[in-house]
Amino acid sequence: MLKLYKTTGSVLHYHEAWLEEDQIVEHWGKVGDRGESKEHPLPEDFDEDEILDKVLAPAIADGFAPFDDEDMKVLLVEYAVTG
Repeated sequence: MLKLYKTTGSVLHYHEAWLEEDQIVEHWGKVGDRGESKEHPLPEDFDEDEILDKVLAPAIADGFAPFDDEDMKVLLVEYAVTG
Protein backbone atom coordinates (compact mmCIF):
# COMPACT_ATOMS: atom_id res chain seq x y z
CA MET A 1 0.00 0.00 0.00
CA LEU A 2 1.19 3.47 -0.83
CA LYS A 3 -0.41 6.44 0.98
CA LEU A 4 0.06 10.04 -0.15
CA TYR A 5 -1.16 13.29 1.40
CA LYS A 6 -1.58 16.94 0.38
CA THR A 7 -2.83 19.95 2.30
CA THR A 8 -5.02 22.42 0.41
CA GLY A 9 -5.75 25.45 2.57
CA SER A 10 -6.59 23.87 5.93
CA VAL A 11 -7.91 20.59 4.46
CA LEU A 12 -5.79 17.43 4.39
CA HIS A 13 -6.42 15.17 1.38
CA TYR A 14 -5.23 11.60 0.87
CA HIS A 15 -4.61 9.48 -2.22
CA GLU A 16 -3.66 5.84 -1.82
CA ALA A 17 -3.45 2.58 -3.75
CA TRP A 18 -3.06 -1.09 -2.88
CA LEU A 19 -3.16 -4.54 -4.45
CA GLU A 20 -6.31 -6.56 -3.84
CA GLU A 21 -6.56 -10.02 -5.40
CA ASP A 22 -6.33 -9.45 -9.19
CA GLN A 23 -6.69 -5.66 -9.20
CA ILE A 24 -5.30 -2.39 -7.91
CA VAL A 25 -7.60 -0.25 -5.79
CA GLU A 26 -7.06 3.52 -5.94
CA HIS A 27 -8.76 5.52 -3.17
CA TRP A 28 -8.80 9.29 -2.56
CA GLY A 29 -10.62 12.06 -0.71
CA LYS A 30 -10.48 14.36 2.31
CA VAL A 31 -9.13 12.90 5.55
CA GLY A 32 -12.15 12.03 7.70
CA ASP A 33 -14.48 11.46 4.70
CA ARG A 34 -15.24 8.14 2.99
CA GLY A 35 -13.73 9.30 -0.33
CA GLU A 36 -13.95 7.73 -3.76
CA SER A 37 -12.29 4.70 -5.29
CA LYS A 38 -11.46 3.22 -8.66
CA GLU A 39 -10.34 -0.29 -9.57
CA HIS A 40 -7.57 -0.92 -12.09
CA PRO A 41 -6.81 -4.26 -13.76
CA LEU A 42 -3.58 -5.86 -12.63
CA PRO A 43 -1.14 -6.70 -15.44
CA GLU A 44 0.05 -10.32 -15.50
CA ASP A 45 3.75 -9.45 -15.16
CA PHE A 46 4.09 -6.64 -12.63
CA ASP A 47 6.32 -5.22 -9.94
CA GLU A 48 4.21 -4.07 -6.96
CA ASP A 49 6.12 -0.84 -6.26
CA GLU A 50 6.30 0.04 -9.95
CA ILE A 51 2.57 -0.47 -10.61
CA LEU A 52 1.53 1.49 -7.49
CA ASP A 53 3.81 4.36 -8.56
CA LYS A 54 2.26 4.29 -12.03
CA VAL A 55 -1.33 4.40 -10.71
CA LEU A 56 -0.47 7.25 -8.32
CA ALA A 57 1.70 9.22 -10.79
CA PRO A 58 -1.03 11.85 -11.49
CA ALA A 59 -1.48 12.42 -7.73
CA ILE A 60 2.28 12.75 -7.26
CA ALA A 61 2.41 15.26 -10.14
CA ASP A 62 -0.38 17.18 -8.35
CA GLY A 63 1.75 17.54 -5.21
CA PHE A 64 0.72 14.52 -3.14
CA ALA A 65 3.58 12.97 -1.14
CA PRO A 66 4.04 10.41 1.65
CA PHE A 67 4.30 11.64 5.25
CA ASP A 68 7.71 11.37 6.83
CA ASP A 69 7.51 9.12 9.92
CA GLU A 70 8.85 12.03 12.00
CA ASP A 71 5.79 14.12 10.98
CA MET A 72 3.35 11.50 12.29
CA LYS A 73 1.60 11.98 15.63
CA VAL A 74 0.61 9.15 17.96
CA LEU A 75 -2.81 9.01 19.59
CA LEU A 76 -3.04 6.56 22.47
CA VAL A 77 -6.51 5.74 23.76
CA GLU A 78 -6.80 3.85 27.05
CA TYR A 79 -9.92 2.80 28.90
CA ALA A 80 -10.77 0.40 31.68
CA VAL A 81 -12.25 -2.98 30.75
CA THR A 82 -14.04 -5.18 33.26
CA GLY A 83 -13.43 -8.86 33.04
